Amino acid sequence: MDSRNSKPVAVVVATVIPLTVAAASNSTIPVGKSPCGVAVNSSTNTVYVTNLLGNSVSVINGSTKKVTATIPVGSGPCGIAVNSSTNTVYVANSESNTVSVINGTTKKVENTIPVGKSPNGIGVNPSTNTVYVGNLGSNNVSVINGVSKKVENTIPLGKGAGEIAVNSSTNTIYVGNIQSHSITVISGVSKKVTATISLGEVHAGGVAVNPTTNTVYVTNYISSDFGASFVSVINGATKKVTAKVWVGKAPDAVAVNPSTNTVYVGNLGSNNVSVINGVSKK
Repeated sequence: MDSRNSKPVAVVVATVIPLTVAAASNSTIPVGKSPCGVAVNSSTNTVYVTNLLGNSVSVINGSTKKVTATIPVGSGPCGIAVNSSTNTVYVANSESNTVSVINGTTKKVENTIPVGKSPNGIGVNPSTNTVYVGNLGSNNVSVINGVSKKVENTIPLGKGAGEIAVNSSTNTIYVGNIQSHSITVISGVSKKVTATISLGEVHAGGVAVNPTTNTVYVTNYISSDFGASFVSVINGATKKVTAKVWVGKAPDAVAVNPSTNTVYVGNLGSNNVSVINGVSKK
C-alpha cells in the first residue's frame, strides 16, 4: 500500500524484451545529427524525425524507407507531432523558443510561432485542430490554434513542463511535470487545469494515452535510484493512479497501441523494452 494514498495501488511487473544492436541494412535510414523525436502520419505513410544538432527535420517515405526531404527548422528541435487530418507537422525548437509549422504536402515551413522558454513536449488534438506545447523553461503550456497558427492561450502549471499526451476522445490533455513530480490535467474545452495528479517522489517522464480505455500511462523513476523504475497507470475518469507496473531502469519513452490495448516502454537505463498488457496491467 502506498503510504501517500488511502487506497491500495496494485504493483505488478511487466514483460521485458531485451534489445540487441542490429547490423546496418536497408532498414537503417541515415538522417541528420542527433535524431531526437519521431512522429508518423499514418494517412500518408510518412515519418518525420527531428535532428537536434542538425536543426532540421528528416522526412522519410514509409514505403521506400528513404529520406525524401530535409527541412530546416529552428534551433534544437526535438518534440514533434503530426495532425494527420490537416497533414501538418509541428516541431518544438527548444533553443529558439519557437514551433515550426510544416506543410506535409509541400514539405516546407509555412509558419514559425513564438512560444515559451525551452519548448519540449508537443501534442495535437486532430478533432479540434489544436496544438499543445509544454515549455520546460517557463513552466507553462502554449495552446496553438491550428487554423490561425497563433498562440491563443498560455496555461501555467507545475515545474518543468515536459511530455504531453492528448486524449482526443475526451478532449483532455495530460502534461508531465518533471520537477514537481506530477501530471497536470487540462480541459481542451475550457483551456484550464482541472486536476493535478501527484506521483510522489518520482520524476514524470513520457506520457501516453489509450483513448479507447481512457487510461493514461506515465514513466517514472527516481534520479538517484534508477532501480525504482515503474509506469504509473492513471484512470482518466477518476484521475487517480490505479496501478504501478515495474519496468526496466530509467524508463523514458512510452507508446500505446489502442487496437491491442498494449503499452510499450523504452527503458533508457537497461537497454530494453517493457511490454504491458493493458487489461492485466502486467
